[in-house]
Amino acid sequence: MKYKVIAITGGGGKTSLMFALGRYTAKDTFTLLTTTTKIFPPQKDESPFEIIAGTDDLIKELQKAGQMPSMITAAKERSGEKLSGYTPEDIAEIVSKITTGRTIIEADGSRGLSLKAYEEWEPPVPAITDCHFIIMGADIFTEPLSPANVFRFDILKSKFSMQTGEYISFANCAATL
Repeated sequence: MKYKVIAITGGGGKTSLMFALGRYTAKDTFTLLTTTTKIFPPQKDESPFEIIAGTDDLIKELQKAGQMPSMITAAKERSGEKLSGYTPEDIAEIVSKITTGRTIIEADGSRGLSLKAYEEWEPPVPAITDCHFIIMGADIFTEPLSPANVFRFDILKSKFSMQTGEYISFANCAATL
């Protein structure tokens, strides 16, 4: 994998993909996992190391860690049951000052729902991203649309005139992404 900064956005499954990619890339290079939103803390089998630190403190810790193949999940703070991440600008600063082989970012939230309709300002993807995965749950094509499977269903309704109970077309699904 040649990309240095990977962002993952879209519907449910982003955190699982982030940890799977992290485990894969950590075999060969140091990999930093983080978020620009909020994620649940990793289980030990998902990510063995976790750092909660502000941007400057994280940079210092990662500079000490060096380049050994390993994986660390980092967040700015704990907020309830979740970890709150860094701004896209913070991530750009972190990446510019450390020698990670790879940084993988969950750059979106969808509360685990299969599809996400975006606000105008979303998603918060760092400008330095050189690979961007946009995902959705495949079940969105086999289940009728509703607030139970679409995050921000009201936006989907207003932008695409979709209604509860309808099935989404491939064209409308691609347009939401």
